[in-house]
Amino acid sequence: MRPRVEYSLTEIGISLRGLVGQLEEWGNYYREQVRSTVADVPDSSAA
Repeated sequence: MRPRVEYSLTEIGISLRGLVGQLEEWGNYYREQVRSTVADVPDSSAA
C-alpha cells in the first residue's frame, strides 16, 4: 500500500490563483470562438 501524501499550495502558489483564473476565462472564451469558427467552415471532403 502506498503512503498517503497530501499536497498544498505555498503562499506564492496561492498568489497565482487570480492569474490562473483569468487564464481559464481567457481560454474558455477563445475555445468558444474557435469552435464557432470551425463550425462555419464547410467540410472539404464532402465534394
